[in-house]
Amino acid sequence: MSELDGTAAVSAELAQAIDQLRSISARVAAAALAAPRVDASGWDGFAAWAYQRALDQLSRDLETTRELLRSATDLTALALFELGGHA
Repeated sequence: MSELDGTAAVSAELAQAIDQLRSISARVAAAALAAPRVDASGWDGFAAWAYQRALDQLSRDLETTRELLRSATDLTALALFELGGHA
């Protein structure tokens, strides 16, 4: 396999990875929109605290996941760009 063939293969894999990351990002965004938004004000005691804490943690986890996926997509796109610049 020549270097050009290897570069083309890696480029194709990176492009596929970007597509997959975008697909995953869309699913996470949909999950974030579908996540419960209510607060635990109708609950009492420990149940209210636990429910509210779980909702808050879910919201933070989804936002962190979205940020990490954005970063992974950006870095993969940068790698694809750099690879194309050195082919």
